[in-house]
Amino acid sequence: MIEDLHIKATKTHPEIFFSEEGELRISGRMINDDLIDFFRPLIRWAEKAKCESIYIDIDLEYINTSGIFLLVKLLNTIEANTYIKQIIINWQFDEDDEEHYDTGCLLKDSLKRSDISFQSKICCDCLSDEKYLLLK
Repeated sequence: MIEDLHIKATKTHPEIFFSEEGELRISGRMINDDLIDFFRPLIRWAEKAKCESIYIDIDLEYINTSGIFLLVKLLNTIEANTYIKQIIINWQFDEDDEEHYDTGCLLKDSLKRSDISFQSKICCDCLSDEKYLLLK
């Protein structure tokens, strides 16, 4: 049995939370070009996961090219895991960030077994701390 995996966010790496029950949250920024060591435990976790379904919430403020490549590798590893029967991905993006939306579309096109939905965020000016309002 694998244990939950939690990696706290830094200025260059996102926060990661993998639960043994099948929840994966990725949030923050991926701006470091050397992400291979960062992704290594995530890919190992995905290979060993024994949950029947997995819900993945991806809320990245920014992701660079190497981050996209490694994220695809992680998601392909999840898809290759035969224990996992259902994969649901929620891709969050800022309403005015067309490039980030397009990245999610490319991801959707490259994955075979995953059900991907898109969730647009708009900045709500009425909130003093610039919280985001999620729209469906």
